[in-house]
Amino acid sequence: MTKPRIAFVAVLLLALTPWAFAGPFNPFNTRPVSVNPAPGIEQDLQEILDDLCGVGCLDVINDQQTAGYWKLASYPGSMTPTLVIEWAGWRNINVFGMFSGDPAMHDIFLGPASAGATATVTWTTPTSGTITGGSGVNAGPFSGISYLGFGFYIKPKKPEGAVYYTVDDLNPGGVAQALVYRLPDADSGNTWVIAFEDQLRGPGDEDYNDLVVTVGGIVPVPEPAGILLLGSALLLLARKLRARA
Repeated sequence: MTKPRIAFVAVLLLALTPWAFAGPFNPFNTRPVSVNPAPGIEQDLQEILDDLCGVGCLDVINDQQTAGYWKLASYPGSMTPTLVIEWAGWRNINVFGMFSGDPAMHDIFLGPASAGATATVTWTTPTSGTITGGSGVNAGPFSGISYLGFGFYIKPKKPEGAVYYTVDDLNPGGVAQALVYRLPDADSGNTWVIAFEDQLRGPGDEDYNDLVVTVGGIVPVPEPAGILLLGSALLLLARKLRARA
């Protein structure tokens, strides 16, 4: 194989890596979905969004994003999850983490983490790196998580082993267990709000305020149309490289 062809194959594999990791699930969700008012003294998700960026900045229904899977905004680099709030009876055992494909998973915030806890997740290779942070952060090395394709999960009712993902396809019945919003003008639009429901949608209260985090430094993986356009561009590049060889 000639060097230009090797270079082309390397670029093509890099471009398609998120989908290789994603396997047979759709990384995009159907939105919007309904959100119920929070019970008792708990804050509604709309109130939480208002606190984050001002009244009218984000609408709890109309500004729901379809993304459920992301990549780093730049590499090498890092993302910065921050725990905003938890309104949940299981808040002392709820765990927030990241996954890449199936079944690579790694916890970030453990049960003792409280509002304001921040972690820094830094990739030192394409699929491994380190997590740093204070109390409640699962600090240390991680592996198996691609910087080109990852999502997030919550593990509520830990003794029962439930896991709910930002990708609907991975949840029981394909239901929405997480809602995501993009904070305008924050980190060049690369900061996201992720709000989880820690009971299965349907039997649960569907208020999506059980665990809310912001994550900076990430962008959605390309949608299928974008990948096709990229593939076409790479094919043209390959022809030029072959012509020069």
